[in-house]
Formats: sequence, structure tokens, C-alpha cells
Amino acid sequence: MQSRNKDSIMSTFHPKGAFTMESKRRSIAKAISWRFFGTIGTACIVWLVSGEISLAVGVGILDTIFKIAAYFFHERIWLKIPYGKVKPPEYEI
Repeated sequence: MQSRNKDSIMSTFHPKGAFTMESKRRSIAKAISWRFFGTIGTACIVWLVSGEISLAVGVGILDTIFKIAAYFFHERIWLKIPYGKVKPPEYEI
């Protein structure tokens, strides 16, 4: 039996039928990489609408902080929801 550390593991089912394990750190890295592109988009829209680069940067930073946290907690909450999860076989050769 594998012991759990502070960087808890999350199981993810992939379409090919394989289960992989995902740590909190991986979830955070995915959130950051996703938000990088979202922030650029948000800042560009604010800049185009307002014409103010400082406002665009400020909104982009606040948007990033909020959405990284929201994404991380959303992932961890869904980990606890059994809907759509497939149990791995108990025995496999």
C-alpha cells in the first residue's frame, strides 16, 4: 500500500483505458500553463476596449490569481465526486 504524502495523488482515467496518477503539484502546473494563455487573452481584450495598458495588466493579474485558485479547487472537488468514474479491474494480467 502506498503511503500518502502532503502532495496527494489524484487518479485520472484516460480514453485508452489507462489510469494515471496526478499530484497536486501537477494540477497546479496545469492551472498555471492554462491561465498564462487566458491572461494574455483577457489583457488583450481589456486593452482593446479601454486603450489603457496599465488597466489591462492589472485586470490580467487579478484574473489570473482568481482563476488559478478556482481551477485548482474545481479539479480537487471533482476528484471527490463519483459521477463518471470507472473502477480499475481488481486483477489484471
